[in-house]
Amino acid sequence: MTFVPVYLGVARDASAADIGLMLLPMTLGVGVGSIATSLLVSRTGLTMLFPSIALSAGTAILVTLAFWISHLSTIAVVLWFSVVAAAMGTVMGVVQLTVMAEAGGKMLGVASASVTLSRSIGAACGTALGGVMMSALLSANGPKTEQKLQAGLAAVPGFAHEYLQSDFDWAFQGVFLTIAAFCARACVLAWRVPRRTI
Repeated sequence: MTFVPVYLGVARDASAADIGLMLLPMTLGVGVGSIATSLLVSRTGLTMLFPSIALSAGTAILVTLAFWISHLSTIAVVLWFSVVAAAMGTVMGVVQLTVMAEAGGKMLGVASASVTLSRSIGAACGTALGGVMMSALLSANGPKTEQKLQAGLAAVPGFAHEYLQSDFDWAFQGVFLTIAAFCARACVLAWRVPRRTI
């Protein structure tokens, strides 16, 4: 959610209003994934199966997008990121439920707070690492590339625009692969959680 708007603005020349509209399907994806998973869990009693499968798919999509995103239309990019968002949505409620079930009645508050704290730390670390990756890859192509990111790619004319576009595609490839690595780690953890039912 942090880097997709930057990507759409820089690499796709989308306006702020367009970016806001394009983020709506992603936001809805998280909600749809969460609601669908809660319904499946309540019917089957299975918990970690759904996030395990969804995170596997999310990781595969992120890796594919990292290498093929420049060949996709903007609508396709938004739709694929919405699928990834739905995969992430499968995790939210299930993790909370699993941790609370494992903690027991006397530790519900501590368990719930630990999940929230872990999410906050994970989001901060993931965002920081993605930003470091993007900055490092842009800086590798020279300081002017990073300055153009701040100024906006739309202001760059002609051939230079295409040249910088490839620099930005390369930098965002690194960012999306970094996010895919986080997703893959979450996937491994989801498959290894001992409690699989409620």
